Amino acid sequence: RGLIQGLWAWEWHLWSSPSLHHAVSLALHACTAALSGVLARRVGLSISGAWFVAGIVLLHPLGIETVAYAAQQGEIVAAVGVLLVAVLTAGRWAWWTPVALVLAMMVGMGGKETAVVALVLLPLTLWVMRSTWAEVSAWICGLFAVVGFVAIYGGNLASIAQIGEIEAASGSSVTALQWVLVQSTAIVRTLGLLIVPVGLTVDYDYDRISQMYRWLAVAVLCGVTLAGLVLRSRWRLEAYCVGAILAVAGLRLLVQTPRQYFADHHAYLWLPFFALFVASAWEWYAVRTPKAMRDTEMSHVDSDAMVCDLCPTSSRVGTTPDADATPHRTAPASQTT
Repeated sequence: RGLIQGLWAWEWHLWSSPSLHHAVSLALHACTAALSGVLARRVGLSISGAWFVAGIVLLHPLGIETVAYAAQQGEIVAAVGVLLVAVLTAGRWAWWTPVALVLAMMVGMGGKETAVVALVLLPLTLWVMRSTWAEVSAWICGLFAVVGFVAIYGGNLASIAQIGEIEAASGSSVTALQWVLVQSTAIVRTLGLLIVPVGLTVDYDYDRISQMYRWLAVAVLCGVTLAGLVLRSRWRLEAYCVGAILAVAGLRLLVQTPRQYFADHHAYLWLPFFALFVASAWEWYAVRTPKAMRDTEMSHVDSDAMVCDLCPTSSRVGTTPDADATPHRTAPASQTT
């Protein structure tokens, strides 16, 4: 995390006051919102949809903890690097694009090692933009190699049977299954806060959650994964957002210490893709509803025309029958001459 440590040192040297730290955090948060809007435009949303995405990222309550704490600036820097990778991948490629991707990845990793999720977003973004599985498979092969190296280097998967302690003060170790259950519960709760931000807290007590609800959380995550697979054929952009959210949660658990719960600030990178999902679904609904209404009106018009073809002339639209209601009235002799 050399970049974020250098940033902290520069802030302290320039002005040893919390105000500067807060100002830098707000500026980085604004960059995250701006990059989210640019990504929304590049994946096909309208200008209003891009502004909506940027506004959600800027104002969502789940980002308060990350922006308020100076110690969490690494999360924002990592998010900036990851979004830069996604924006560059979604744009038009040039000779300098691979170099820019490497630099963006270095920016993210300089903030926090969880920016490794950019290696997953890169093939996902290629898929959502170009849908060419041949080039995506090449990125996936490199992805598994890099993620495997990061996982081994981090030492978090050294023992599958005994993954480590969840709470350092408790002194009690847990099995891998127990760790997965607790982390799944934390992820599902944070996902609920992303949708309905009510009950935000810095340190939630997950130990009081029963075993049944922990297994239910695992089922919810499996259902979300299945929903992403189902959506990939017709709602490609929505499936892209679901895949990005799952990748952020999954890879974070690989590259960070297992004794820490999935906290609210860990979901900071969820905000752009959650906003993108909502904006994309809304634009699809806004376009589909008028079209469906037009199709319904046209079907009514066609049915009326069919009925009119079977009716007398006097009952057709635009005709004015005379007093004796004769269906085929001839003109008087004076008019014919």
